[in-house]
Amino acid sequence: MSYAINRQELPIRDDVIITVFTHGIGASFNLSKDGTMLNGKDSIATEFANYRKLYRHHQLISGGNQDTFEKKITAFLKSISHPVETTGTEAFFTYLKSQGYPEINPLTQCISVIIPKPDKAYSGDFFNNTFILVGESFLPDSWRNDTLPVYMTKITPEITEIKFRVDVPDYIYTKCMQDSDIEKRPALKYIEATSLGILHAEMDRLSNQAVHVFEMQKSSQNSTKMIGIVFQSNESSKRDDYNHAYLGQNIGIKFNWYIIHRFKSVNLSNRNFSYYSWHKMVSAGATTFQKNGGISGIIDMESKGEKCFIHGTPPGVLVEWTQEREDFFKRLEEGFRGLSSNLNKFLADLDAEKIDLLISNNSLLKLTQ
Repeated sequence: MSYAINRQELPIRDDVIITVFTHGIGASFNLSKDGTMLNGKDSIATEFANYRKLYRHHQLISGGNQDTFEKKITAFLKSISHPVETTGTEAFFTYLKSQGYPEINPLTQCISVIIPKPDKAYSGDFFNNTFILVGESFLPDSWRNDTLPVYMTKITPEITEIKFRVDVPDYIYTKCMQDSDIEKRPALKYIEATSLGILHAEMDRLSNQAVHVFEMQKSSQNSTKMIGIVFQSNESSKRDDYNHAYLGQNIGIKFNWYIIHRFKSVNLSNRNFSYYSWHKMVSAGATTFQKNGGISGIIDMESKGEKCFIHGTPPGVLVEWTQEREDFFKRLEEGFRGLSSNLNKFLADLDAEKIDLLISNNSLLKLTQ
């Protein structure tokens, strides 16, 4: 039985996220036809099912066959304009190293990748059809009738189903790809269906989605800088599962703080405010912003002008930001970090001799005063 190791979602391009995972050589698995789950006679399938990640319009590049992996990963990198100086495999592993992804043991392990399916080329007969689209300003008075080419399946005696396809205009697709809900971003840059009615309905949905994203971005220009604080302490009794023997008290403390921006919501039910952050958490090894010495995997998006909108209401207590308050929580965070480090230093690898030493000099109790 083998498990997926070091599963990570990595941004190989700003708008392209891949899922990379290490597994044992010989593991057999694949994505289901609709890309919603991982099948296979392996515990990895169960692990991905528990992960509850949807992989609509994705494909799996398995590392089990080196030749196939080389061809597919090279084609993928070229399709997203990723530089391939030597071979696709070398370029890919160079990228993984730059992201801090752990190296594998080639004798017992290999790496597989789940990637978005590239847009397929489409050719054949087409006809012009009129769609109702929002204009490039995304304003209420910009809606208009626009003519777009609609391609259709070439009709032959063997054909059993006719499909229609229309490309989504670049400005609508680009705006939808900025949706704060990643799952709502369009997986493809075109719409394909068995009826014209579905094409029109989907184009209307994408136009309205683009308008919503535009309105969120516009509303967020007038925002208030806030600090969020989460502090929780708890105590519970522990027992052994075998015969319910009492194993003492479990005392826990949870603390974190963060900076976000609050603004008036647009067309959001039961909420007066929405929120965004200028910082995004991705993977280890990514460019970091400096906060108490720098935290690996936190990207500063403000330089790009890309806001990370937050789903729902952020956790904890929210107060308006001041420099004095930020400085205070920085010091408090450092205090908690130091306390954790000192407790770990004193309590890790305890033995009788170390306990007697702690009792004699009273060092540990001083940490709690």
